Amino acid sequence: MEQLINSFINSKSHSNLSGEQSNAHNRPTRGDVGIQGQKCDLLDWTGSGNIVVVGYFISDDPQDSVLGVPLGPFSMKVGVDFVREPNAFLWRPTSGLTCIEESVGNIIAWPADKVIMRT
Repeated sequence: MEQLINSFINSKSHSNLSGEQSNAHNRPTRGDVGIQGQKCDLLDWTGSGNIVVVGYFISDDPQDSVLGVPLGPFSMKVGVDFVREPNAFLWRPTSGLTCIEESVGNIIAWPADKVIMRT
């Protein structure tokens, strides 16, 4: 874990030295796992294995944010198009959104290991 943290810190300091800025307008449209706008399925984060949402990939940049909260590592920013299990709980609930049904048309954070990219 310490090695992972150190490599993140080192990569951050190198990007700052080269003059790069974390700006949504300068980010490439291809993330590590998908292309921005690519369709994806979100699996229930509680481990049932059920698809709870059909949506689209936006970002996997840990410095990106959803509703002002940094995405962080091992997370994805996704848009919600269609809900399959309306009563499933959000991974990161907010004061206005607690279950999947309320997230239609919104952007949410979801654990990366529970996102299946469509081809």
